Amino acid sequence: MMFCYLIVTLLIHTTPDTLASTAPVDLDQIKLMVVNGETSQAMERLNLVLEDQEPSEEVLSLLIQLYQQNYRFQEIDKLYREHQPLLERHREATLSYAQAKLQTGYRTEASRVLEQLREEYPDETRVRILLSRIYFDEEEWESALPVFEELTSLAPENLYFRTRYARVLRSLSDEARAREILLSVLQEDQEYLPAILELLSIFYVANDLQAARALADRGIRLYPEEHRLWDLSARIAYHQSEYDLAIDHWMRVITLNEETFSINRSLGLSYYQLDDPDNSIYYFRQALNENPDDMISLFYTAMVYRQLENWEEAELVLTQLFELHIGDYLMDTLMQRAVAYESLGKLDAAESDYRLAKLIDPGHANADFYLATLYDRHFNDHTSAIEQYQMYLENGSDLDSTMVETARARIRALREEIHFRQGREQ
Repeated sequence: MMFCYLIVTLLIHTTPDTLASTAPVDLDQIKLMVVNGETSQAMERLNLVLEDQEPSEEVLSLLIQLYQQNYRFQEIDKLYREHQPLLERHREATLSYAQAKLQTGYRTEASRVLEQLREEYPDETRVRILLSRIYFDEEEWESALPVFEELTSLAPENLYFRTRYARVLRSLSDEARAREILLSVLQEDQEYLPAILELLSIFYVANDLQAARALADRGIRLYPEEHRLWDLSARIAYHQSEYDLAIDHWMRVITLNEETFSINRSLGLSYYQLDDPDNSIYYFRQALNENPDDMISLFYTAMVYRQLENWEEAELVLTQLFELHIGDYLMDTLMQRAVAYESLGKLDAAESDYRLAKLIDPGHANADFYLATLYDRHFNDHTSAIEQYQMYLENGSDLDSTMVETARARIRALREEIHFRQGREQ
């Protein structure tokens, strides 16, 4: 009688869930669920196993695999860390964990785990692909180099790996080796766009404009809708002083892609070279709308205003540029602002900028010359003018011949006027 009572009690309190939790896990049945498309149900069953018994490496790795297939990277991260002593010996699970860290933005941890796998598994291509992506995107070229060397050794037929390897070499200043690799890639596939773009960049940077032009033209014939080729072609045209062609090709970039800060600035520079102030100002202003502190756009905007003799606008732009404390443009900015001040009749401000230019760069000969002309034309200070003209002439041998002649002539004229005045006073 007691035996029957126990059987009835067990049946009453036993549900399908408790039967599933107490019975040994049937992985083949769960795998069949996956095959049948019942992925969610399979993950639920595996999680029940985790709750009720000590999971095996096989159960954990299968669950991680399902999480990865469903892009549930945070669950992979959590599961792996909870069972790391068991899973860190499992290559696939560890690789999935590294991918999860990469997808969730923890690149340092991802690269650490991948480097461990790279050391343990010398022939594992997937590890090196992920590492190459991290190092390439972060521009960690020194770290990327051995990884790409291994990748190109493991898969020498892969044109993508070889082209990216060339980019790494170029970034490490080994342009000769990079060029050699890219030429070999294009021998195997003359239409491989990434190699065309990379080799074109090498030709352009090396100022091999003839080779760059030939390759750009061939690339455009093959890929007339590829905006990057039109952009590089425009850059080549600009450096060959073919400004109309450069404008035409940058306009094509805008049509194919979108209007960008860089393109607007490049168009402004091209129109500036063509002495077209209206279009030049327009595109520089477009560039400055996106990047108000761009020193090149500011400087050339001021130069256009100076050409137009719009000294008020020139002064405003040059002052804005000066306040940015841009080292490369500081001297030119000071000199041009001083010219603007002089044209506006702000003579003390002009003198201050010329002298500041001399203070920053005592060897700046033009500052001596313009300061001399300021004293000569506006202050009627003959002695100071002569002194600055002489400093200009003593500053070096690489001086403008016209300015040299002017300085010498003005020194003679000013000395004669001083002597004449002294004679009258006596």
